[in-house]
Amino acid sequence: MADVNVIYLQRLNVEDFSSTYIFGKVYPHGVWFYFPSAFAIKSTLPLLILLALAIVAVATGKLRAWREILFLSVPAAFFFTVATCSRLNIGVRHILPVYVFLNVLAAAAAWAFIRQRRRWAWAVGLLLLWQATAPARCFPAYLAYSNELWGGPSNTYKYLTDSNVDWGQQLKAVHQYLDARKITGCWFAYFAEGVVDTGAYGVPCRPLITADSMWVGEEMDIPPVIDGPVLVSAGTLSGYEFDSADLSPYRQFTSLRPAATIQNGVLVFEGRFQVARACALSHTQKAGNRMRAGQLDQALAEAQAAVAADPDFFGAQVTLGDALIRLHRGGEARAAWQTALTLAGKLEPGVREARVRRIQRKLAGR
Repeated sequence: MADVNVIYLQRLNVEDFSSTYIFGKVYPHGVWFYFPSAFAIKSTLPLLILLALAIVAVATGKLRAWREILFLSVPAAFFFTVATCSRLNIGVRHILPVYVFLNVLAAAAAWAFIRQRRRWAWAVGLLLLWQATAPARCFPAYLAYSNELWGGPSNTYKYLTDSNVDWGQQLKAVHQYLDARKITGCWFAYFAEGVVDTGAYGVPCRPLITADSMWVGEEMDIPPVIDGPVLVSAGTLSGYEFDSADLSPYRQFTSLRPAATIQNGVLVFEGRFQVARACALSHTQKAGNRMRAGQLDQALAEAQAAVAADPDFFGAQVTLGDALIRLHRGGEARAAWQTALTLAGKLEPGVREARVRRIQRKLAGR
């Protein structure tokens, strides 16, 4: 795989390279507040209220079964503590076991209040009714659920990504949306591109490059300017699979208001858009494939096209240098890598260091 693809996709291989997306920001590593925040966003308000009552019940002595309290609270607290140290922050699903213990603890607290004063049965009954109906707002796509304090499922993508919102599960709904509007000309940056065939679901859109499509080596032709509708999966929009919002080819869309949102996970944009970075990435993908096939002249042509599309993209310059060095044009290769080094040095801290080191090794002949 071409070096630029390794740069982007190393985070898919081991947790040490996994980026984190939380509250609209991409971090190059795990952050301690990820799972507490994800828990607060993805849990229902009735459960959070009942857990608050559990704290009150224990503090005021209404709930005194200490052996049971410890049995329920210690494992949950331990699991939460371990999770906060994790570098793999991609979904509240990784702390699902805590819900088993906390639900029972919440139920115990509710019963403690009811046992002391029967009028609490009405309040608890209303909370349980709320709990039962809350997920209905997500039907039939429950993955993007978030509670009302965060704006509900339609806003979850602004705070979280990946399995919290979008696992590419909206293709049937995308087909229905496009078919109802008789749309046949469109572009789609689909989160699972390269892994799932969107055409099999009747989606007529031309694909846009994503981290997964690069991972599997899929090639596509992307011009520097495209006309909408442009559909972008929430997981792709976050940019976390590209390690940084600055490196995402779809960063411009994060500041735009979508014309529609399909099942809380695919955003639709209308208009004409400059997608120079996506165009450059498509050429670097082809260049890497050509280099692996030993087609060095074609690889050089694709690398040059990538640089022409986006001269300020360090990855295109790296790929150009890689193609040139294989053609025994060392001086030109070093010039391209030196340009890449300068561009990589402008990246945000935390993302910059690994890129700079990799390019320095190339310049040092290692």
